[in-house]
Amino acid sequence: MSAGNYAYINAKVGALRSKMLTQADYRSLIEVSTAHDMFSLLKNTAYGKEIAKIKDYNLLEVERVLNSFLMDEHERIIYGMIGNPGQLLAHLYSKYDASLLKEALTLKAAGFDIEELSKLMPTKKISRALLDRIGEAKDIREAVEVLKDTEYYKGLNNALQAYNETGLIYTLTLAIDRHMYQRLWVILKKLTGRDRISAKELIGTEIDIINIISALRLRNYEGDIKELLIPVRFRANDEVLYSLSRVKSLSQLSSEVPKFAYWKVIEGAIKNRDAIASSLPLQKAGGGNVESLLPVEYELERLLVDKNRKMFYGDRFHIGVPLAHIYLKGIEIRNIISAFKLKEAKVENVKIEKFLILPL
Repeated sequence: MSAGNYAYINAKVGALRSKMLTQADYRSLIEVSTAHDMFSLLKNTAYGKEIAKIKDYNLLEVERVLNSFLMDEHERIIYGMIGNPGQLLAHLYSKYDASLLKEALTLKAAGFDIEELSKLMPTKKISRALLDRIGEAKDIREAVEVLKDTEYYKGLNNALQAYNETGLIYTLTLAIDRHMYQRLWVILKKLTGRDRISAKELIGTEIDIINIISALRLRNYEGDIKELLIPVRFRANDEVLYSLSRVKSLSQLSSEVPKFAYWKVIEGAIKNRDAIASSLPLQKAGGGNVESLLPVEYELERLLVDKNRKMFYGDRFHIGVPLAHIYLKGIEIRNIISAFKLKEAKVENVKIEKFLILPL
């Protein structure tokens, strides 16, 4: 796209940027006594108009409203984008469909019934009827068959053997990511100039991080790990990913895995994992070696946030700016939802703040 086209997009993103929460905003939210107080305070932010639609505080409703806000903002940014950059941002919108399907399958694998899945918010492509059919399925195999008419079915069906061998639902949720990012990368390769460089830096790093964490989570898988990972290599090559999938413990990484682009971040997370883990109030779900990986996953995500921030506040005439805004907005909304959950769990304020990835 031309500089003129990006001037319009940047003006739009600039207006949205001014409404993002600051460190002071976050601290004000964290320091209140209860989740109800946080809910009241959130009405004074850019989310106020949407939050005001909720009569009485309910975390599920807050999640729905905030996630809907994110999707609407993404759509506003897509409008006005043309050519391959526009196609890239339009396909990136499928992240919301992918995220919903991953959550639905994870709940199903954990034994939750249709009532629990009914709490999920449908998207334009993943309907309430489809979610209900996943909830009604007798097992995961049948749930995958429910998705036979969707673009995700082939990858999910291919991953069923790995799921049967490991019992890890992560093998299936990774198949959804594999499909979505593989298609995204095909569109990305059509970009040129600074558009291609900036998009490759952000999306390539994101794919690398997913593959690194996936290789570590699936260390017990005896099959070919390459068949499960996203088939894109940016700065983490096959040799590195295979080595990561074969180490028996994180303490062996320095001797068993070749040094590569993300080594310093991973090494720092391992050295300080006790301190990092003790500051994190919740464990993530998803199967595999999750507890031991949490510090590594957390630090790699911080790296990705930093890359997006640098892109967001740097040179503005390329696709990296709207890409970074969408990513950072997603992080902001996830921060808010996490803060609500931690406040409800009566986690102390200092731990809540350490758990969130706050703006500089």
